[in-house]
Amino acid sequence: ERCWGTSMSGSDPIVYTHSGALGPACWLMPTVGLAVGVVMAVVYAVILVWCPVIGYVNVLFLAGYAFALGMTLAWAARRGKCRNQGFVLLAASVVSLVAWYLSWVAFVYTLIARFADSAPAVSELMVPGELWRAVNAINTTGWYELFGGTVKGGMLWLIWAVEAVVMIGGPVFIAASGITREMFCERCVNWCTVAETRFFALTADLSPSGRTPSIRELLALPPLAAKEYPCVQAEVLACPECGKSTGLRYAVLRQERDKNGQLEEQSDDIPGLFQMP
Repeated sequence: ERCWGTSMSGSDPIVYTHSGALGPACWLMPTVGLAVGVVMAVVYAVILVWCPVIGYVNVLFLAGYAFALGMTLAWAARRGKCRNQGFVLLAASVVSLVAWYLSWVAFVYTLIARFADSAPAVSELMVPGELWRAVNAINTTGWYELFGGTVKGGMLWLIWAVEAVVMIGGPVFIAASGITREMFCERCVNWCTVAETRFFALTADLSPSGRTPSIRELLALPPLAAKEYPCVQAEVLACPECGKSTGLRYAVLRQERDKNGQLEEQSDDIPGLFQMP
């Protein structure tokens, strides 16, 4: 009740910001991220060689790769108690870039080994110049057909560019969001957990505007006896050990129909994580 009883005067909640401490994440994120990323990159590259047709299967493989690597990095950041968003972005970017590069090495090696009598050594393909020459050669000739024509040249470059954005940007985005809306108790050196959830009516003056409401507006929302759609969900975060570090985070809940016509819940985070004074 401490959170909900906060007054509208000098004890207003303040926007929570991480302390910037790294914790064990300074070695855990690169170590775990690279170990998982390299394995996934090699597996993904081999799949592309043997299943090159662009379609739902390939999109799922690509999305699965980005999601799995991103979640691994986010887990490592939380497990390593990292409270530095900049380091998370840097570590995730480095890991994603290395994994993406190694996926190219694995892809080129596997493709040549499949269609040629002999393939160059992996150590040769690790050299950027050698890898670039091999990639250009593959782009010139192509290696699979789509709709009766060989995919090569500009179209293949475009496909590879989209793939690079997803393989690099996807894990970075997911990893960065792993600690964005989390609160850390510096006293107990522990992440806070959800202690209570309440629901509030989404008033007309907040819903259509698209703006970020203030904490005063959020605290003044009329409460609901049970969840209904649309509504505002408020979660109380508290340290599971001392219970003294507390905060609030909000999200707008709606229901939308999926492609099968079934209603499913959609959650849109309201920016800001508010710490109780």
